Amino acid sequence: MKAERVVVAVWAGGVRASETILDLEHRYVPRLWTDLVPRGTLLTRLYNDGWTNHGPSLQALATGRWEVARYDEPRPAVGRTLVDAARRHGRTTLVIGPAQDRLLLLTGGDPSDVVRVSLSADPPPFVPDEPAAAIYKLRSFDRPITTAFLDREAAGPTLSFGVFDDTDMAHQGRWSWYTAAIRQADELVWRIWQRLEADGRTDLLVLPLHGRADHGQTRWGFMGHGREDEGCTRLWMLALGPDFAAGRLVEKRAQLIDVAPTIAGILGFDFPSRGQVPKEVFV
Repeated sequence: MKAERVVVAVWAGGVRASETILDLEHRYVPRLWTDLVPRGTLLTRLYNDGWTNHGPSLQALATGRWEVARYDEPRPAVGRTLVDAARRHGRTTLVIGPAQDRLLLLTGGDPSDVVRVSLSADPPPFVPDEPAAAIYKLRSFDRPITTAFLDREAAGPTLSFGVFDDTDMAHQGRWSWYTAAIRQADELVWRIWQRLEADGRTDLLVLPLHGRADHGQTRWGFMGHGREDEGCTRLWMLALGPDFAAGRLVEKRAQLIDVAPTIAGILGFDFPSRGQVPKEVFV
């Protein structure tokens, strides 16, 4: 592998493929579709085959296993996460996300190198230089997460996770808020890649952890998740950087638990898991 570092932008609040890669107009992800997909490899059929809820999905990403048998919030898998393994192999790590205990699922409970951010405190009008504030006119986790990452990126951690959360606003039932949060995340990921692309030694993976219920599946529609319908389970992953071909679409079915061993392979260490590395995504 060519990359020395991996950055993972996780859309952990839940977003459907129908509002992102499957929207023929790509109204809410114009940066991703127009500026980023041509630069990288898009895995179009990544699936969450476990519980499509926040905690179980984060843990599946962290351990490469379906660890949760019920809709429960799991406990950290001490010593068994990708972050644990990276640290044992001498890699530096960084996890940035909302001020929630859920972040520790990525680290097996270890708070080292975890940065918790609070909701942005600024009422409209927003600070002019805050990324994407004009797109999503609500208090935000994702903007402070991006700012915190860009402030620390120069330190060069080997493995970084940014846990975006604003699309979980969909629980409030406001379609316009939900789609604006997607549009904001799209812009923020673009800004992150603009910083990373120039060094030529970093891979960026962008993926949602779960979707949201399809219209007609429940009376709540997009507001909810935690189901087994296509809206909740259908994911995707965009991979950018020196290890991935530009403009490639990979339609082979893969699973969320495949992501952890894929990252470990890029960074050059073994990671025991139930997942399989989708070799088709690499150059």
